[in-house]
Amino acid sequence: MVLNHTGLPWDRSEAGLAHWRKGMKALARLPQVYCKISELGLLNAAWTVASNQRVVQEAVELFGPSRCMFGSNFPVASLRVGFLSQVLGIDKMLQHLTAAERHDIFVNNAISFYRLEPFCRQVQKH
Repeated sequence: MVLNHTGLPWDRSEAGLAHWRKGMKALARLPQVYCKISELGLLNAAWTVASNQRVVQEAVELFGPSRCMFGSNFPVASLRVGFLSQVLGIDKMLQHLTAAERHDIFVNNAISFYRLEPFCRQVQKH
């Protein structure tokens, strides 16, 4: 199962984040659950590295880099952030990880989870 939208951490107050964290911890204990780092739940705020870094890093810490994957949530996310700014921003938030772990989050984990390897091999041939 893939948990979409980083568990929708809309309420960024300390109480709201504690509630989000409690649910995320429960789901992270289930080895079949992956977390998609996407739509970060900012209802009335700009999409910035500073406004999202905490929840992204906590989600990756809870699930581990092997059970997280990037999702752009485009075109909806384009209301708050451009695609390149989003990708570069998420990558900046993940700089504490190795290059291999970041590549897993951006590429390999989705290929594995969604069983896209045969398709990817076909695309590479062309």
